[in-house]
Amino acid sequence: MPLVIEQDDRLWGVEVKKVASVQSKDGRGLARLAEQAGPSWQGGILLYTGTNTLRLEDIPSAFAVPMDQLWNKDIR
Repeated sequence: MPLVIEQDDRLWGVEVKKVASVQSKDGRGLARLAEQAGPSWQGGILLYTGTNTLRLEDIPSAFAVPMDQLWNKDIR
């Protein structure tokens, strides 16, 4: 179940998974939220233990991002 961030009529989702590689099933919560939010959906992030930032193809404006990037000061 993703954390939902709401501002005005805009929604974002954040989901955390303890997995090193992302599979399509890992984004189910974000996909469901995006579908239910409709035009209010702005995007989502799935935090995981892997090493690469990946686009979640089945979810509009959603990415899988390594958790350690939250504390990386050298983000490019």
